[in-house]
Amino acid sequence: MRLYFLLLVAVVLAITDALKTTTESRQLQRADQSTSVVYARRSLRLATKSNVDAVLEDSTDTEERAPSGGLSSLKSKISDKIPLKVKLAWWQHFVNKPTEYVKNRLGANHPLYLKFKHTREENDMWTLASRSSSTFEFWKKQGLEGKITLDEKMSFDQIAAGMKQLEGTAPFEFYKRYANKFDDHRISNFGSGYYRDTYFIDKSASVAEKFARAQFWAESKRSNEYVKEFLGLLKATPDQISKNPYYQYYFKTFEKLYPKERHPKL
Repeated sequence: MRLYFLLLVAVVLAITDALKTTTESRQLQRADQSTSVVYARRSLRLATKSNVDAVLEDSTDTEERAPSGGLSSLKSKISDKIPLKVKLAWWQHFVNKPTEYVKNRLGANHPLYLKFKHTREENDMWTLASRSSSTFEFWKKQGLEGKITLDEKMSFDQIAAGMKQLEGTAPFEFYKRYANKFDDHRISNFGSGYYRDTYFIDKSASVAEKFARAQFWAESKRSNEYVKEFLGLLKATPDQISKNPYYQYYFKTFEKLYPKERHPKL
């Protein structure tokens, strides 16, 4: 509600400023002052949730839909007065504008567009995680399956070398964001008291995808107990844990990345 109120205030202030300009212009042209009153009444009606979006459109959009002058001209002036961040907040939180729309308005490299895009992706990823959408399915959709071939019997260095081939690529980094978001969502439910997730790894997941998950757990400093739970090792014996290739890769990656920090114990 607070954000909505602030947006409306911004729109009203913009309307007031635009009306002032319009009134002064009409006075110079010795036009009937009642025209400004009409514009004021029409403009105030725009400051509702159903119509604020029209006001927040760029002036070019408005002019394409309506003849120049009159209400269209006023809406254009109002739009010009509203800060871009206010428009973005409206598009993000209230009318759910498509990412492509904002990209077309601002340009692909505009910092605010990139922030809008990142936030939208984060929200979409959280929604997918809340629906238990498989990280392996996400991995495959990014075209990562088959890019590298790993085996559970490979050495740590061999596995790390395979992961190195994917690191830094756009598909892998995008997948990494979702995998971390998925784990964040699972961990957030651990303390709920009434529900504890039991689904962590897709049964059909490839060896490469599971090693990628293990690497992310180390990079993110996931706790030893969480990782054991992810891998179904909470009740495992030390011998079973020492033979689990994914736990061992997590453990050794943690040691390599953070040698001076206290690493998780077996």
